[in-house]
Amino acid sequence: MHDYLLEQWREERAMKKAKKIKSKGKHKGETPEERRERKERKKEKRARREARKSEGLKGVEALLKSLDQRGGGREERPGRRDRSRSRSPHRLSRDWNDGRARENDR
Repeated sequence: MHDYLLEQWREERAMKKAKKIKSKGKHKGETPEERRERKERKKEKRARREARKSEGLKGVEALLKSLDQRGGGREERPGRRDRSRSRSPHRLSRDWNDGRARENDR
């Protein structure tokens, strides 16, 4: 019985971990005309949504778009990634005071 239950458990785990495949049947049987109509409805919906945006939001989007065209902000600071990603606080070494500390220890 133990072996049977263990095998059942392993099969369930394998099913959960198996790669899930996206269903491709949503628009499977549609004709090119139907697809074109669906895409057109989507464009109209997007245009209506754009028309509803406030002026402030449009200004922010334009600013973000212009910043993206300028080259973004990430490439300007390449050295930031070199630091340790440790969560523990970094303590300063005493190398700058090494000479005096050793003289007092003697």
